[in-house]
Amino acid sequence: MCSALESLFSTDTSELTHRLSERVAMFLGGDGEAMEKSYQMMKKCYAVRSQITHGSHIKDSVAEQIPDMSFDMMVMLREIALKIIDSPELSKLFDGDNDGIEAYFRRLLFGIART
Repeated sequence: MCSALESLFSTDTSELTHRLSERVAMFLGGDGEAMEKSYQMMKKCYAVRSQITHGSHIKDSVAEQIPDMSFDMMVMLREIALKIIDSPELSKLFDGDNDGIEAYFRRLLFGIART
């Protein structure tokens, strides 16, 4: 699920975890607390994904959280997918090139665009 979100929201590799988490939070929207929760959840899930992908040891306390994290990511990804599918503009955007996606998130960051 992290890879699916990465393919939608990432346009380069610099500060990948931060950018991906920020973009997911902005795209999902909500009040400040909801956006911060999405941001923190995405960062945590992506960190675990990276540990697994790169063969690092995962602490038992973190491993126990993986089922709940997976469920939360599934809910998040479903909400994002439905938002994109239900909007012809967003469907066109995400079917386009990275420059368009980059510009969209820059406008979203500065309050020029809305989700």
